[in-house]
Amino acid sequence: STISKWQNQQPSRYLSERKLEPKDVPGTFLNLALLNLGSTEPWLRVAAYRLLCAVKDTFKLELDVHLDDSHDLCIPMNSTKFVLEVSKQLAVNESHLTLEFLSEVVAGFQRYSTASKQMCLAYISPWIPNLSNYLTRTETSRAEHEKLVKIFDLLVSLTISEEEMYPLIQDHVWEKMGKTLLITVLDSFIKGSVAEGVGSCKSKVLSDSAVTLARHYPDIIANEIITRMLKTLIYTRDHPVTTLVQHFLWVELAVLSQFLLTLSFNNCLNVLKNMPDLFYICVMMMGNGQLKVRAAIHGVIVNTIHSILSIPQIIDNDE
Repeated sequence: STISKWQNQQPSRYLSERKLEPKDVPGTFLNLALLNLGSTEPWLRVAAYRLLCAVKDTFKLELDVHLDDSHDLCIPMNSTKFVLEVSKQLAVNESHLTLEFLSEVVAGFQRYSTASKQMCLAYISPWIPNLSNYLTRTETSRAEHEKLVKIFDLLVSLTISEEEMYPLIQDHVWEKMGKTLLITVLDSFIKGSVAEGVGSCKSKVLSDSAVTLARHYPDIIANEIITRMLKTLIYTRDHPVTTLVQHFLWVELAVLSQFLLTLSFNNCLNVLKNMPDLFYICVMMMGNGQLKVRAAIHGVIVNTIHSILSIPQIIDNDE
């Protein structure tokens, strides 16, 4: 519609709040260059290539890809291989640009065309693991920490709002989160879901994204969710109520039930190890709350049994 088109053309709130500092310049120009190398306009692709050359020379970027600002260059519209190679090398050699580069990319993401969004997600993918550096090192400044939190918030917002890009965001962003980032990201997912309430669009999307986090580290994610739910159930004894639904921690319990449900399929919860805890949680939660919560607990039980019956060791023993 005309209104939605006008809204997409408006700068985001984050863009209007941002103050461009000298240290942001390399990341800003780098995004402009990589993004426009995939433009449909030949002259813009050439201009983007020349900008990339200028950024490399001006800021002394360590890049093995040979760049030469020759006259009468003809750059094809499909230069994805070149863009990804440049991005991969810079993500490794110039990792200090990570926050500035990613901030620039995600801030303007919603204004890009569909093709540009796809390219964008592909070339930011090598930079995502670098975010863990700002959690592990001791010299991370307060400004860097705030920028890191802002990036996570914007990535979550994009995951919810960009329905067409949803599968690509899962593959290029959340799947690339390093082991160091898992607990931090999962904690932000849970807090964001609790703030919106069980059954909200945000809660559904974030619980679904937790499955992506568990793709490479299922035991870490399963242990975190189960442990958190057990602790929350224990905390409810400090303020006794007639039913769990009346407790102020009920929303968190309901949200964690949704996370358990999405992770319960295909043995992402490692049922052989966690079976006692899972059934304890289900017994404590059973029959409480709205239909969606009761259905989630029912689903966890069914999926847990299904996982048990699907485990190769058990099948072999039965035979």
